[in-house]
Amino acid sequence: MKLRSNCLSRLLPEILVVVFAHATWVNANDATQIFERRVLPLVKSERASSCRECHLAGIDLRQYVLEDSAKTFAALAVAGLVDAEKPAKSKLLTFISRRPEKEDPLLAKVRSEELAAFQSWIEAAAKNPPAPLPTAAQSTIGSPTPLEVIRHTRIDRVLKSFVEKIWVDIERCENCHSPARNSRLIEKHGEQISWISPNDPAGTLAKSAQQGIIDVEKPEESLILLKPLGVVEHGGHRKFALGSDPDKRFRSFLADYASAVRGGYREAKDLPVESTEVRYATGQQLRITGLNSDWRDRLMRVDIYCWENGKWSSKRIATGDGYVNGPQKLWQNMILGIDDRSQSGKSAESKRLLPSGKYRVRMFLDRDKRLDRDRDYELGDEEFVGSVEFSGDWKPGYQPPKIVEFKEENATQ
Repeated sequence: MKLRSNCLSRLLPEILVVVFAHATWVNANDATQIFERRVLPLVKSERASSCRECHLAGIDLRQYVLEDSAKTFAALAVAGLVDAEKPAKSKLLTFISRRPEKEDPLLAKVRSEELAAFQSWIEAAAKNPPAPLPTAAQSTIGSPTPLEVIRHTRIDRVLKSFVEKIWVDIERCENCHSPARNSRLIEKHGEQISWISPNDPAGTLAKSAQQGIIDVEKPEESLILLKPLGVVEHGGHRKFALGSDPDKRFRSFLADYASAVRGGYREAKDLPVESTEVRYATGQQLRITGLNSDWRDRLMRVDIYCWENGKWSSKRIATGDGYVNGPQKLWQNMILGIDDRSQSGKSAESKRLLPSGKYRVRMFLDRDKRLDRDRDYELGDEEFVGSVEFSGDWKPGYQPPKIVEFKEENATQ
């Protein structure tokens, strides 16, 4: 027995080395097998990764996988995306698990598969992490798209822009294009006329893209723009004019959306400059009477200022534009409120009324139809034709609107 014990004692270190090496090989082999059997098939599949539910472009799960398990884990570790000490807390898993408020059922299933596969692989690989990659190989993993571009093309940011630039004018379109109001037109023209999802900006944007009224190849030829402009035959009357505020906003969103979808932004300098103003719907209408008959069929913009703290506001708090009705010598249009982006945390999605109070309306007239030639031109001091003031309650609705009278003696104020 003593002889056997002595032999076992001498052999024990060698046995432990073999056992440890075998365990290490099994762990590494487990990670490799999981990677090859569960991770690689996901990223080699032709179906879209769950990244597409939050990002229009710039991010894809394929960008975070190299040709083998060891290289992938090492590169992700260098990038700070996997944590060998706490693998379940790895950033890559956090990114995969993120989901929008309204999930696509198909992409939700894809996300569940991705999360399960990557978590199993990361936990297996973390038991025996590979050596760090050489410096030259460390930058081979992840999206090559700059962070600023990735943030700009996130769907939540794009949706926010859609709300601010197009959804605020949805009242112009609801009577004909919302299933909540257009049952008669659906019977006549079919379901395709309904591209608005009631009270759902995200659904409306998605449906607009699906129905092709947003053209990502030629955004300025999108029907969602050309029909309300009256450039393309439209069952309803013209909703806004060339060069008007909504025309500028619609074109701005469509160009930005198209670039985001097509991956047209390569660097931060390519991104559009964000406006300092945020529009929101008020549901309030303003009618100005007593206008000069020579102003007929000319676009007029009104900027509205409020009386506060004993003086007029330094910035406009609302605006609206539309054509002057010559025969009736009046102008009437819906009014959009304006928030300062840097100071407002309010969403533009909800309608808010301008309160009762004292207001000054400054009027700018496109006498020479310059906007027909240059849609990006901004009416300024050269086009100023006068102002008018009013006080009191201002109820929402088309009838009756808030009615004020313009007098020629105010033309230079």
